[in-house]
Amino acid sequence: RDTVPQGKKQMKEVTHIVKVEDGRTIEIEMEGETITKVMVDGRPVPPDEYDQYRDEVEELRQEMAEPLHLDADTIITFFPEKDMRRTEIVVDEDFGPDTMIVFDWDFDTDTIVLEEGDQWEWEADDDPWPRRQRRMDLRMERLERELERMEEELERMFEGKDEEIRQRIEEALEETQRAMERLQQELPLPEDEDLDRLHEKIEREVEMARRKADVDRRRAEIELRRAERERRHAERKTWMEVLEHQLVQDGLIEPGASWSLELSDKKMKVNGKKMPEEVHQRYVELYERFHGTPSGKWKIEYRNEL
Repeated sequence: RDTVPQGKKQMKEVTHIVKVEDGRTIEIEMEGETITKVMVDGRPVPPDEYDQYRDEVEELRQEMAEPLHLDADTIITFFPEKDMRRTEIVVDEDFGPDTMIVFDWDFDTDTIVLEEGDQWEWEADDDPWPRRQRRMDLRMERLERELERMEEELERMFEGKDEEIRQRIEEALEETQRAMERLQQELPLPEDEDLDRLHEKIEREVEMARRKADVDRRRAEIELRRAERERRHAERKTWMEVLEHQLVQDGLIEPGASWSLELSDKKMKVNGKKMPEEVHQRYVELYERFHGTPSGKWKIEYRNEL
């Protein structure tokens, strides 16, 4: 039975019934007493034929016990047939993040919270241990999906960046994966409370990996900014050396003397003296070889005080 909140005060009751018998699957959805959807073996039934299934609906509803009162946006209760060897539940995006799946098997009720991407297989001859093992596997699968999302995010973040930094982060994630596998082997037969502790321990491992990756990311950003500053400083030093050499070669300044330069799209001045247009154009071309072509109006000034 699915209970879907509608506003703050009113609740809209939606009943979802699935029956599998003699190889035939019937799915029925109801809002109150109104049938809103019927599927037979995955094929929709026309609305004008819904009344044909009303007796079957009433029979199924009488068989159903009220589900447990649990804190979930949606609660779905499954009552497998006794001769059914397996019931497989696959959760997709239609279920929402807080769907509660309740299995009722010969009065042995088992409750699992499933998320998008989860898959649960129910065996007719299950005993408590395989179900606990499956629950642990489910948690491990979720953590593995979280690690994969982290890897994809870090891959995008460091695309084209320093390979050594990216390698360090990948190694941290791989170590977390190995730690998860070791933890899984530490408790071969965990009880439910052991599963909770194991899950918390694994989550701490993942959180530590995330924090380490974040520290490495920030450290990488600092290193990249420092490298960029050093690159710009080297370019500026090289440019100033080339510029000063050219000014000396053209006889515009004395070697080892202080000098100033004003260069724009309109004119050029050296030590306050305006230069001819051909000299101006030659230095504009020199500037563009180092810095690219400026757009629009531009002006730069250099002072070399000795």
